[in-house]
Amino acid sequence: MIANSLGGGAIASEIDFFLFGPTLMCCDLYGNVGGDWTGYIADQLGLDGNFSADPLFCDTASGDLTLEECSPCLPGSHPDGYSCGGVIGAFGAGCECSSGTEPTSWGAIKALYR
Repeated sequence: MIANSLGGGAIASEIDFFLFGPTLMCCDLYGNVGGDWTGYIADQLGLDGNFSADPLFCDTASGDLTLEECSPCLPGSHPDGYSCGGVIGAFGAGCECSSGTEPTSWGAIKALYR
């Protein structure tokens, strides 16, 4: 997994990969500033278990790079149903799935429309 790189594309090289390019399997390339599946690896997206999806880290702000239990990088959760034989990335599950919503009151919702 290569995610959220601020230094360019997911994979870059100063050598010509035309003849000896990397072959990726079960890789999640996601959110990289210079692009994810670009250049010499562009045609590998969707092949051999390769995909691009938010890995759902538990808490990047605090440096916790374990994965939410619903991460597509965990066994049995691959977005295409591919079996990668283990965790994609360095760390396994470390927290429950976040709902992506914030609890609020009915009054606060009504106030948004006044």
